[in-house]
Amino acid sequence: FEWLVRSNHSCAHSLSALVPEAYKGQPDYDSRPEIADMYEYYAGLQEPWDGPALIVFSDGKQVGAGLDRNGLRPARYLLTKSGMVAMMSETGVVDVPDSEIVAKGRLGPGHMIIADLEKGEFLDNDHIKEKLALAAPYGEWMGKHAKTVSKMAFSADEAAADAEGIPQQLTAFGWSSEDLDMQIADMANLAKETLFSMGDDTPLAILSEKPRPLYDYFKQRFAQVTNPAIDPLREGIVMGLGMPIGTPGGPSP
Repeated sequence: FEWLVRSNHSCAHSLSALVPEAYKGQPDYDSRPEIADMYEYYAGLQEPWDGPALIVFSDGKQVGAGLDRNGLRPARYLLTKSGMVAMMSETGVVDVPDSEIVAKGRLGPGHMIIADLEKGEFLDNDHIKEKLALAAPYGEWMGKHAKTVSKMAFSADEAAADAEGIPQQLTAFGWSSEDLDMQIADMANLAKETLFSMGDDTPLAILSEKPRPLYDYFKQRFAQVTNPAIDPLREGIVMGLGMPIGTPGGPSP
């Protein structure tokens, strides 16, 4: 982020390229395809970061905040008649009479707000993204230089008939023996998806009968979370299987 800002890119521009919102399949952008074109362009130059995070930024001239595409962090804001902009995790943190509030709301997934300290302006997400998208002909660049590879026909029955080719198919699709044992086995035997827990379930080194490194005897406690299944079918609004390939390059505004 700092490298882009020091390379003469604005904070909003840098954050939009690094932490973009989920722009595909968004009805709000049907009438503004230039915003989707901008995100599509930067998807080929920079792998997006999904967070979860609420990022507050400033370059001394502007101060703002942006939310990741999943929108898992609370961020509410308000604008008063006197020009004060306040952002907090919950409503009521800043005690302001309702009669003094001009506008209020919350950051949605991938949204951004900015307070321009030089011009004395408050910019909402639509204004910010529209201005960034019109700064360069992203759609023209994508139409000229990008090519879309359509889906190819695939027959699972034909692939399964070639028993000798199964290891090659597993390798091509990134499957390992762990995936077969932990995921496919549960799906085939129990008709359910596997739930994974983030944590270290290795037995304590002091109870092991085998020699272990010294640092294995030290443990740090941390919170464990269970991650529900997420895939591009049920969570298509925030994720997909599309992947840009090729040599990064081309014009940059």
